[in-house]
Amino acid sequence: QYKAVVFDIGGVLLSSPVAVIRSYSSELGLPADYLNVFITNLGATSAWARFERAELSLWEFYDLWSQELSDAERGKVAYSQWLAKRGQPAEELKIRVYKVDGRELFGRMMREAAKFDPWILAAVQKLRALGKYKVLALTNNYTAAYDSLLAESASSPGAAVELRFLGWTSGPAPESMRALFDDFVDSSFSGCRKPEEGIYDLLLERNGLKGEECVYLDDIGENLIAGKGKGMRTIRVVVGKTREAVEELERVLGVRL
Repeated sequence: QYKAVVFDIGGVLLSSPVAVIRSYSSELGLPADYLNVFITNLGATSAWARFERAELSLWEFYDLWSQELSDAERGKVAYSQWLAKRGQPAEELKIRVYKVDGRELFGRMMREAAKFDPWILAAVQKLRALGKYKVLALTNNYTAAYDSLLAESASSPGAAVELRFLGWTSGPAPESMRALFDDFVDSSFSGCRKPEEGIYDLLLERNGLKGEECVYLDDIGENLIAGKGKGMRTIRVVVGKTREAVEELERVLGVRL
């Protein structure tokens, strides 16, 4: 029945940045979940989304993201709505003026995201070895920004420093990682990002697949809903519970990983 397994990268194959963002949020004297909620709420036209589509340079992204996330009024609205959905009172929510350093936050996220999850990595490798399924990656990523920064670093000491700061010695998606997969669909080269329909269509068309032939693992609900809309069988990867996700994948495929 299934011909392919599709893996997200950040938060699935690599460590989730959620804990890093929570920690930074707390450092600013904000509720731990505040910045994660705000980043998600900013949506498809945000600096983050535009950067993932390679519509902004790294330096432009830093400036715009800092401005967006430092908008306390907008952030308070987003966080209050999130609390209300969970039935939690928001009347006492006092968000003081704060300043987000987008470069510092992104740097922490990238350095954390360089760590492989052992359960998912083993599953990817075993699936490739089986040879029964196409093993695909579908990621919102920043490889185009890395390529530009790498080219810049030949003549600019500042760019070389930035590569080290981000932990991008081999980039956010190094060749050794790409080689784990039969195909690696990267938003920064696709002009679209998850959960936009176009990136799912690109993955399916490029690999001669129908949605119903794919099992798709991601840590973000919105992305999984979009995959389900294409007919994919979806598995939610919860932070700290990758082993459980692999066990569910085993049940779905009927194979031991």
